[in-house]
Amino acid sequence: AHAALQRITNQDRGFVPRNDPNSRRLRVRAWREWWEAHHAEDRLAWLQDGFARRGFPLAAGLDDPATLETLLTILHQGHPYLRHNAREMVCHLSRAAPREGLARLAPLLRRDDLHPAARDTLALLFQDLAEAFLRQRWEAEVTARGPRDALPPIPVLPFRLETDPPQTV
Repeated sequence: AHAALQRITNQDRGFVPRNDPNSRRLRVRAWREWWEAHHAEDRLAWLQDGFARRGFPLAAGLDDPATLETLLTILHQGHPYLRHNAREMVCHLSRAAPREGLARLAPLLRRDDLHPAARDTLALLFQDLAEAFLRQRWEAEVTARGPRDALPPIPVLPFRLETDPPQTV
């Protein structure tokens, strides 16, 4: 339950199941106090607050390039629940506009200083965005042609994204 609370709220109240009962009671009370103070806020506010409390404040605008840089830093430096929420935010920011998301992620995938886990996450996201972009274009084409000339939907991306360069022997 504690791990789920961390992922949902992006907060940590220091609960350790193996601690003594008094310590656990204090941590449960801390979670309840946090809930009473923040239950009316939206989840985005929880996520931003959680990142800021761990030393990763996000830029004022979510579409700011500095925000993406901060989320990438969290992907390979933060606690597991922070990494989970950073991954979720990168996906959310990029999926809102797949073409722009592709344009943002392509140069990042070429960087040498990315942690392998961050690179894997971004490669999968890039593939998802490419599929979403192609699906949007396909649907726009179908809409422009009209119902008589409708094309069948594209089931998957017609190519596989390779994240690593080919190995030479």
